[in-house]
Amino acid sequence: MPKFKKGLAGIMAAAMLATAIGTPAAAFAATNKTTTATVKADDSNLTVTVPTVIPFTMGADGVLTSASEGALQIVNGSNFGIHVSGVSVAKQSPFNIVADAAKASEDNAVDFQFGVDSALIDAANPTAKAGSYSLAPTGSAGATLTLKAQGDAKNVKEDIAKGKTMATITWTFAAGNAAE
Repeated sequence: MPKFKKGLAGIMAAAMLATAIGTPAAAFAATNKTTTATVKADDSNLTVTVPTVIPFTMGADGVLTSASEGALQIVNGSNFGIHVSGVSVAKQSPFNIVADAAKASEDNAVDFQFGVDSALIDAANPTAKAGSYSLAPTGSAGATLTLKAQGDAKNVKEDIAKGKTMATITWTFAAGNAAE
C-alpha cells in the first residue's frame, strides 16, 4: 500500500498544480506601464554659418563703412532653434579697440559696432542682447539674421592700403531661444 499512497499523492499534487496554473489569479493581473520618449538638442551638433569677414572701408574723415545691407548674415542650418549665447572681440595689433574713437588719443584707435539693427554689439564691450540673436530652425522664417556694421577710426598710422585685420570676433551659439 505505501507505493499506492505515494502514487496517489503524486497524482493529486500534479492535479493541484495544473489547476493553479490554469486558473487566473489576482497576482497575475495585467499592468500597464508608460515610457516617455524625449528629444534634446545637443550644442555640439549645431550647424551655423557666420560671416568670415566684416569688411570696412575707411573714409578720409575716419568713418568706417561696411559691406552692403544683406551681405553679412548668420544662418542657422540646424533643425532646431539656436541663439547667440556669447560674443567676444579680440583686437589685432597694432589696432586698439576703443569705446569712442573721436575721444581716443591712442594710435590706430577704432570703435565699431556690428549685429542686428535693434541691438548692435559694441566691439569695446561685446554683449549680445538676449532675444535679439535667436534663430529659428533651418528652412523657417527667422533662420537668418542680417547683420550690419559701422564704426569710426582715429589716428590711424598703420598702412591700410591693402587691408589689415583690426579684430577677430568669436561667436558662441547654444541650442534653444534666448530668454528675453
